[in-house]
This record gives sequence, structure tokens and C-alpha cells, in this order.
Amino acid sequence: ANLSSRVNVGGATTLPQEAYFEFELPDLVYNTISTFGDYILEHSGPVGSPNGHAAGVLRVNHTFGIPQDTTTFSTLLQPIGWIQVGGALKTFKLSPGGKITVTAARPGPTDVTGASNLLRLDLLRVRKVPTGALIGVSVAAGTSVDFGDVNFRAPGGPTGALNKREITLGSRGESQLVISSMRFRNGTKFAVDNAPASFPMYLRAINGNANLTLVFNPDRIAPAFADTLEIISNSVRDSLLLVRVTGNGIGGIFTFDDGGLTVERAATPAFDGLYLGEWDKGAMNSWQIEVNNVADSIGIGKSRRMLPMEYNKTGFFEWYPSLPVAETGGSDSMYVGVYAAIPAGLSGAAPAAKYTVYPGAGAPSKDTVVTQNGRVRGPRGIEEVFLGNYWFIRGGRDTYRDATQGAGAGVFGHVRVSPDTASANFAGSDTLALVADGVVIKELEPPQSGSTGVEDAEIPTEFALDQNFPNPFNPSTTIRFALPMRASVELKVYDLLGREVRVLMSGDQFAPGIHSVTWDGRNSIGQAVATGVYFYRINASGFTESKKMLLLK
Repeated sequence: ANLSSRVNVGGATTLPQEAYFEFELPDLVYNTISTFGDYILEHSGPVGSPNGHAAGVLRVNHTFGIPQDTTTFSTLLQPIGWIQVGGALKTFKLSPGGKITVTAARPGPTDVTGASNLLRLDLLRVRKVPTGALIGVSVAAGTSVDFGDVNFRAPGGPTGALNKREITLGSRGESQLVISSMRFRNGTKFAVDNAPASFPMYLRAINGNANLTLVFNPDRIAPAFADTLEIISNSVRDSLLLVRVTGNGIGGIFTFDDGGLTVERAATPAFDGLYLGEWDKGAMNSWQIEVNNVADSIGIGKSRRMLPMEYNKTGFFEWYPSLPVAETGGSDSMYVGVYAAIPAGLSGAAPAAKYTVYPGAGAPSKDTVVTQNGRVRGPRGIEEVFLGNYWFIRGGRDTYRDATQGAGAGVFGHVRVSPDTASANFAGSDTLALVADGVVIKELEPPQSGSTGVEDAEIPTEFALDQNFPNPFNPSTTIRFALPMRASVELKVYDLLGREVRVLMSGDQFAPGIHSVTWDGRNSIGQAVATGVYFYRINASGFTESKKMLLLK
């Protein structure tokens, strides 16, 4: 506010970091009005601090008589103006007759990855709750209600609540709050599930609350649906209250793992053996079962298959996914992104595993060579490595195949993992393993001009890195790049200070063509990153380029 924000800087040894405001209330105002009652505390500035602490604690203490009151506050990326401490529903009981101390503290370590998280303070404003009506909402100023990714085919999901968010309206003035109307401006994708059948709607003074259930029903695969909830009331402040809502429409996400009982799969050689910390020496030419999975792995705590490659360099494992049949009159095919699900933290796996996608129906196959070692833990405990976008036929499944049947004969599409015999892949060790963990197939919005093969079948003439889309984005964005030749690709995301945020590709090999990868706005440990400017940089066979993108929540 006054451009002189106080910054409390210190390391972990100095926690908690604290700063103080002290004041007294007069006994009377205008010689007649008592100052005892409910108050709103507001802080100001600094505007848009990218490294302000987002989980500060504010404590209000009186000299006598009234218990301490505590709430949280943030100075991270604040908008211009006064911000109500604790949100629009928080009030404090204050009393004249002694000193009041407001303590602001950074009680813990860094709370946002990549930021120094300074305790920033500027001005504190103390406002008595109006004698008139006052509306509040449990949505911080300058933010929105974000539904994230919602499947347009089954928005509610198995629980019926995946497309719902709860907010609270509150009456915080000394007069009754009267809400005369409530509606979404667009009203096609978002709605208030439990809106009153008729208006006006009444909330009692000081502490009346109403819980609203907002629902999001996307009708297609598309990013950044948005609308604004308008609430009109007799509030002396924010008589027109606006609550912004956002969400993304996505298609089905289908996970096919080695432990599932309903997923058709095949392997050469056939399954055998049991891996319990050391190889079964009597079955070194067979796939062996790793039973020590963690619960959040793609195997969902079951088992994954491992093949000692020194003993069977021609072995492979295949998944035959059955995609849902289209609605009446719909297409018999589905445009999908295919991802290899590779366990995090492996060190004895194949340094050059080849994933081959056979789209089926005569379309050409595509190889992607990756290392299965040292992958980064994602939200499900695995890393999803992008293998390309394809048209897969719905509904049917291929039959099992054995080593005598030709590769690429699939009708409905499947994915194979095998050792990459073109690479120096064998270390003469029986513990060097090919790992069959799983694949993830994500339904995509079909391109305007569809094809039956790999995305953009024409070979580019030069390396290129496209601008991400959408941009600005929330919460995910797509990055496309062109390769004129087979190349090892490294693609990383950095913040404004040049610190590495996420490794999207780490030396994975790709065939010539147009490729794309999605960044979900999370860092390397699965945490959602803050609003701000980020950079993505590609390195492929000597070609390097960087571009800027904006995450806007």
C-alpha cells in the first residue's frame, strides 16, 4: 500500500518469524457509541508477491478479558487493495480498555515449492462490522472455485460428487442479510445444485450461514470452461457479489496394469516364477512376478512383471485395452493419448526399453525408447511417459498372440514393451530387467481433420518448439515439438528464477514427427505450483529453445 512493505527474512533456525501490530480502541465513538463488538481485520500489500508466505498465522491478543483468536493469512500473489484476514467470513471480537496485540507469524518452513516464502507485512486496517447487512463468502478475494478435470461422460464419477464443490455464504453484519437473486451469468455448464426454490433468501445477522453446492457439467473435452456466479443482496459492501468458477472437460482415462483381472494381455515368454527380492534361478527365461509393490503404484498394490533381459533379449509384454463402445450414432473409434506407466525410483531396470504402439486397423506403429530407471514419482506413484496420440477402435479386443504371430497385426490397437536391441542395453547381469507395469490411455478431443495413424504423419524438415496451448492456462497445457530425425529429447519446466520445476522428458528417444506432451501444472513431487510465469526448454540432438508460459489460477 505505501510501498514500504516489511520483510522478515530468516532461515529454519530462526522460526517462527514474527512481527507485531499494537493498538487500543477508544471506549466510545462520538461519546455515545460503544466500540465493543465484532471487527474485520484487513491487510494490504505487497501486491503480487511471488514469494510471500502462503500459510501465515495471525493471532489477536487482548490485555484482559477476551480469549486469543487465531486465523491464517497469505501474502502470496495478493490483488490490489485490502484483503480480509481469514477470508470474508472471519470476524474478531475486540474490546476497549487495554492494549490489543496482533501477531503475524511464519510458523513453519517453505510452503510453496521454489519460493523463499518471506513473511511480508504492510498495513493493518481494523473495521467494525457494519450496523447494516454484510455478505461474506468462503472464496478468497481474487481467486476462483476450480473444479479441475471433470469427465464429460460421467461428471459425477463413481461417488456422484467429483463435479461438485461446496462454498459458504455468510451474514456478518449487524442487520439481517437479504439475498434477492442468485444466478450464473452463462448458466450452461455450471449451476447451484441446492439453490432456493424462490427468493428472497434470509440469513440472520452476525453469523448466519448458507452452504451452496456448485456443480459443473461439461459437455465435451475442452480446457478452461468458466462462468461467474452473481449474488445480489442488501449488503452495504459487495451488494453484487461475484464468484468466478472454472473447470476443464476431459474424456475417459483408462488404466491398464499387469495386475488387473479383466485386461487382456500377453507375454513372450509365458508368465512364470516369483520375484521376492532375488531372481528365481530356475525360471530365468520367464517373466517373474514382483510382489513388493507399493499401494499407489499402477499395479494398485498387486504385482508387476519383470523379465531378466540377459536371459531373454527377445521377450515382450503386451496390453490389449478394450475402450468403451460409443454412444448411439457415435464413432466406432476414439482419439487417445497413450502413456507408458513406469514405476518411480527403479535402478535395475532396462536403460533402453522400447514401447511400440500399434493403433490397429492398418495404421503404422510407432516406437518410443525410454529408460525405465530413475523415473519421477507422479500423483499415482508412477511416471506417465507420453507415447503419442492415436485413433483406437472402440469395443473389441485382439486375441492373444504368441511368438509365431506377426507384430502389428492388431485390429483394435495395443501396446508392447520390449528391450531395444538397437541400443547398448545389456550389462551381462541377470538383474537388468524389463518391467511390464502398465499403460494409461486418455481420451482426447478429435482433431479437425482426423487421421488413422500417428499424430502428424509427415516428417518435419527441421527441429521446432511450438508455443504451448492454451496460454494462459489452468491447470494443464500442451507443448508440441517437431523432430526431423530420431532424437533423444530433454524437456524441462523452470520458474522465473531459473530453478527446475518439472522434468517432462529426460533423454527419451522419439521417432521423427510431431510430438506433444501435457504439463499438469505440478512440480516434480506432485504438488500444484503457484500462479506465475514459467519457462519450458527443449534439448534435442543439439537443438535448444525456450519459451514462456503463464499459469493463471
